[in-house]
Amino acid sequence: MEYLTFPLFITWNITSNCNLRCKHCFRSEYEYDMLNKKKINKFIDLFITKQVNGIILTGGEPLKSKHLFYILKKNNKRLKIGIATNGTLLTEEIIHKLLKHGVKDFQISLDGASAPINDYVRGNGVFDRVVTNIKILKKYNCHITLAMTVNSFNYNDILENSLNLVNKLGINKLRIEYYIPINKNEYFEPITNTEMIKLYNKLETNNKNRILIQLPKFDIRYGCGAGIYNCILNSDLTISPCDLLTHKYKSKRINNIDLFQKFWNEDEAFLKWRNELKCFTCKEKFKCLAFKEVKDD
Repeated sequence: MEYLTFPLFITWNITSNCNLRCKHCFRSEYEYDMLNKKKINKFIDLFITKQVNGIILTGGEPLKSKHLFYILKKNNKRLKIGIATNGTLLTEEIIHKLLKHGVKDFQISLDGASAPINDYVRGNGVFDRVVTNIKILKKYNCHITLAMTVNSFNYNDILENSLNLVNKLGINKLRIEYYIPINKNEYFEPITNTEMIKLYNKLETNNKNRILIQLPKFDIRYGCGAGIYNCILNSDLTISPCDLLTHKYKSKRINNIDLFQKFWNEDEAFLKWRNELKCFTCKEKFKCLAFKEVKDD
């Protein structure tokens, strides 16, 4: 399978630390952080030299990382950087600092269009806190993607109410993701492909304001880009092709910056990924290896 010799887009998990304990989260370690200034300098210099098109800083919760603003300072607006956050720790002061460093794109997570549904998944009081912070972001004309992970518990709420919430808050893009049952979960089940298609059709039919809606879509040739032009830099300084399967596909640790490109091209995790992706996509089915974890009709 064809792939770029260096990734075009990088999702950088700068910490595993997080202030929430969402019911669907696959993480078991919440305090892992191997970054330091020397390593950050080398990563940023490498990404600039390789002309990476964009970086998303995430975690864990990126606002829990002591390195967040050093990364942004080191970058000095040279690379396009966005933030994927649970939205609870944003304040007007923090937003000002992020804007000063050139961050204008924010992905905010909610797992329900109402407080009772969302807060069952993400924690008490989270919905109201996040909605308040989204309104502050909108005041400064930030570009906001609302990310929702759909499961058997929140499916109907997202089906019926997500567009109303998005329009009310002035969200720029709605991103829907499958719940992938990486770990045992007694709270809810994944939805089926048929249910996702129903959700997609309903959202598109009722999308009168033409909000950009992003559902799991996969290019015939390259899938979603995972391991082809997208790369995950994990908080333990390994790299993975897919953010949903970092437990299964993970390189050796990058102890030397030169190993980043070597592992991207040659590590067993990436070779196995690309081989499996090639075999899977030739069947002209739903082209997502993580989706194989989900039950279907």
